[in-house]
Amino acid sequence: MSQTERKFTPISEIDGRSTEITRRKLPDTEIIVDFQSLPRFEDANGNDILRTGIGLNVPAIARRAMISSRDSLRIQTKTGEISSTSRVPVGINPDGSAISGLLQKKTRIATATTESEGRNITININTSEIKQRLKENKIPVQSQEGWSRELNRAIELAFMK
Repeated sequence: MSQTERKFTPISEIDGRSTEITRRKLPDTEIIVDFQSLPRFEDANGNDILRTGIGLNVPAIARRAMISSRDSLRIQTKTGEISSTSRVPVGINPDGSAISGLLQKKTRIATATTESEGRNITININTSEIKQRLKENKIPVQSQEGWSRELNRAIELAFMK
């Protein structure tokens, strides 16, 4: 197992409760992960391949929580809006009708939003948008690596806001 793989903790080990890893590193900060709206993809044995295969970089999350001086951090998934693309008219015909061209307008939706109340923060991860981005990048929506990368990136970006 590589050093990179060791720092990722499977969601199945931390979903719905704070972990021993974060308690040791952050005795004053409670971190709860709640991924109830994560899509289910089962293997032949009925195991959820995303919950057992997706990993979160818990040490990095713990460091960010410590730096931001939070009493509690809740990371949860929710379904939400997705990015969309629409054609933009590039001109008007003499009869008043629109001329459609190759111009497109892309509306990007954030993969994560934050809610803060005092020293408590909640990061809401938009699973619908993550699934859409995986499809746009031609990554199978059942890809454990794709979901791990997108979830960790969403959490990192949420801390930067």
